[in-house]
Amino acid sequence: MKNRSRAYVRCLGFLVGSLLLVGPAWAEECVVIEDFSKGAVGELPAGWKLRKDEGRGVYSIQEDGGRRFLRAVSRGIGIQAAKEFPWDLAKYPVLAWS
Repeated sequence: MKNRSRAYVRCLGFLVGSLLLVGPAWAEECVVIEDFSKGAVGELPAGWKLRKDEGRGVYSIQEDGGRRFLRAVSRGIGIQAAKEFPWDLAKYPVLAWS
């Protein structure tokens, strides 16, 4: 468990502003699922899908203090957004984000 925690902390240090899968040992074993810094501010990240079309405009990449992130703003509707990404749960048992 100690090594897994160390890898988790290192991954977060290297990949701030990303969704990633963390391997059991070291930061170089991390797999980035999404790096919001590569997307356009104000748009839904490429490859992400909304459950309902009326959710357009709810999710968008935003930036604050030089860090990009996925933001959701909704009034009166609940909309889900997702990115399909296959992974090996045995090899990457931890999902981390910041």
